[in-house]
Amino acid sequence: MRCLAESIVRERFLSNDNPKMQLKKNLLNFGLLLSMLALLFGCGESQDVWFSRAQQLANEKDYPAAIFELKSLLQEFPENAQARWLLATLYLDVEDGASAEKEFLQAKKLGVGEDAVMPFIARALVLQDKYDAVIELTPSEAVSKLGLAEIKASQAIALSARGQAEKAAQQMQDAVSVDSTSAWVRLMQARLLLREAQAS
Repeated sequence: MRCLAESIVRERFLSNDNPKMQLKKNLLNFGLLLSMLALLFGCGESQDVWFSRAQQLANEKDYPAAIFELKSLLQEFPENAQARWLLATLYLDVEDGASAEKEFLQAKKLGVGEDAVMPFIARALVLQDKYDAVIELTPSEAVSKLGLAEIKASQAIALSARGQAEKAAQQMQDAVSVDSTSAWVRLMQARLLLREAQAS
């Protein structure tokens, strides 16, 4: 049975009447509101219940509701690395690069491996147009071939944005040669080709 606090927040913030463009603004208010309601009502649900519900909502692509569930969980259990990592990936899905970067860094501090963090931080930085930071990323040997390819693809886009077309093309070629199966690599490759066509 869901706690009263959650029901109130859902009614206020997750109504179908709220336009999609208000998502980020609404999410900023969750933390404060959840803290207040938790003090008033308390939620006795376990971490597993919260996390499973968030996963189900994410699989259904109900990202606002999934983000809400994870933020609720982390209000009570801030050191849950798995929940923090999933929250970060959902922020990527809604293109909130700043929040994604923050949560991935927190997840890393909590013990999430570099291979599950670095490629996604690169994506978050690209979303924020932090191209210099993307270019400066130096993956360790702990990063898999897939992760390395995705970081290189992000760096190719960053180099292109900085006007270094030749280096961008070489970096993208390196990304494809490392692992061409990644959807992110293929997406960045298509984006780079589009930029090249527009520049010519």
